[in-house]
Amino acid sequence: MTFDYAAHRARISDVQRLVGMSGWLRVSRLSIAGELETEDTLLLAGITDAGAPVESEIAARILSLPAGVTDLDVRLPPVEAGRLAHLTDELAGQVVAVAAERNQVFLFQEIEKMDAWTNDRRLLLRVSLRDLEEERAAIRKQLRQAATDMTQALTLRRRDNLIQQRIEERESELRTDARKIRAEADALLDDIERRMRSTEAREELFTVRWQVV
Repeated sequence: MTFDYAAHRARISDVQRLVGMSGWLRVSRLSIAGELETEDTLLLAGITDAGAPVESEIAARILSLPAGVTDLDVRLPPVEAGRLAHLTDELAGQVVAVAAERNQVFLFQEIEKMDAWTNDRRLLLRVSLRDLEEERAAIRKQLRQAATDMTQALTLRRRDNLIQQRIEERESELRTDARKIRAEADALLDDIERRMRSTEAREELFTVRWQVV
């Protein structure tokens, strides 16, 4: 394909340097399918006849130029095919690395949120238990002061027994909630792992012989 830089109104310095040059360009699609979505990325691998690689951004600008087909009977030489395949592999590796880094950031953020959630839950439970223990300590102090008043002492003893019962119930709730929190945290980790799991597929869309005039 012949790409007409002169017919393009805007000046593109990176492409202008390629005027009078030719080479090969391959466009492939990389699909990374996850649990929630599939991300498609176009991979543009280009080389000049001198063997120099053409950056993906510049290759995309070449494809934006007015173009026409000049020769359909063009075969890709094995050496150039190998170079294009190598460049495509490199581009795919870069995209996969970026996706992996993004997933890692997501994982750390989700773990931090999960830790904050579990810590808040545990703190609320401990605060409620502490309040009961402080109330019981105050009653025990009153009991010591009311040693000679049997009526008041009995009333305080009943309150003390009632609070002790509530403390034991709350401690039981704490143990139950602790198991529940662990189970919910494990379920959340399983969900994060499932969402991060992905498969990759690559498809060659086309390979063209290019020339910029």
